[in-house]
Amino acid sequence: MIIFLNGDFLEAKEAKVSIFDQGLLRGDGLFETLRSRSGKIHFVADHIARITEGARLADIAMPLSPKDMEKALYALLEKNRLSEAKLRILITRGAGETMDISERPKTPTLLMMAEGIEKNPYRIDYAKGVAAMTVPVFIHNGLFPHAIKTTSYFHNMYAKRLAKVHGAFEAILIDQNGLVIEGSTSNLFWIRDDQFYTSPLTSGPLPGITRKTIAAILKRENRPLIEESISDLDLVSQDEIFICGSVTEIVGINRVNKTTIGEQTGPNTLWIAEQFQKFLDNR
Repeated sequence: MIIFLNGDFLEAKEAKVSIFDQGLLRGDGLFETLRSRSGKIHFVADHIARITEGARLADIAMPLSPKDMEKALYALLEKNRLSEAKLRILITRGAGETMDISERPKTPTLLMMAEGIEKNPYRIDYAKGVAAMTVPVFIHNGLFPHAIKTTSYFHNMYAKRLAKVHGAFEAILIDQNGLVIEGSTSNLFWIRDDQFYTSPLTSGPLPGITRKTIAAILKRENRPLIEESISDLDLVSQDEIFICGSVTEIVGINRVNKTTIGEQTGPNTLWIAEQFQKFLDNR
C-alpha cells in the first residue's frame, strides 16, 4: 500500500510518526472517511470542506489547500491502482518534543490512505436490512463540538464493538435523556406515515455528508425532512428506520434490540436509496 504522509508518497511499512504526536498521545486530531466508485471519489469537496472547518474550530493548521488535498487523494488511487476504495484523511495537531500538554507543535501531521474494497464491502443484504441495538452514551454536551469529526472516537468504537458482540450491525447512541442521537458510525433516519425524520443537529449527531444529500433529495422531491427528538422507546414504534454513511450508503434497520421493525427493508427506504444512487450516477 502506498500512503501519503506529510507531503510524501511512501510504502505503508516505511511510514512513521513520532511517539510525541498529539494524535497518538491524546487523540487530538480529525479524520474523514471517503469512498470511491469506478475511480471517482464521491463528495470529495464536501469531506475536505468539513475537515477544513473542523481544523479551524480545533485551531489546527491545514497542511494542504483543498485543491492539493483532492489531487493527493486521486494520486493515491492511481498509485495503488484502485477504483473501488475506502479513503481516509487524518490530521493531528502534530508532534512536539515532550509529553507536556501545554506544548504547541508547529506543524500538523497529515496522513491519507486508500484501501481497495468490494462494491458491497460489508456484504449487506440491502433488501432485508440489518439489526441495530441501542447504547447509552454521555458525551454530547455544550463543550463537545459535535460538528467536528475527531479522532477521539473511543465511545463510538466501543458502542460498535458492543453491537457486534450482540449480533447487531450498528449501535444507536442514546443520550442522557434517553433521546436518539445517531448511529456509532452513521446518521439515523426514521419514517412515520410516509414522512421522513431525523435528529436535529443540536442534539449531537455529526452533520453527515450523506445526511445532507438525503435532505437535498427530499427537498427536490417535495418531501420535507423533519428534525425531531425521539426517545429510544418511541424509535422502535416507527414504520421504517434506516442509517446512512459514506461507505455503507443507505441501509434499512430491520430490528432494534429485540423489536422487529420489518422483515424486509421498507418501501420509503428503498425509494430514497434508489434516489441516492441516481444522484451518485449523475454527479
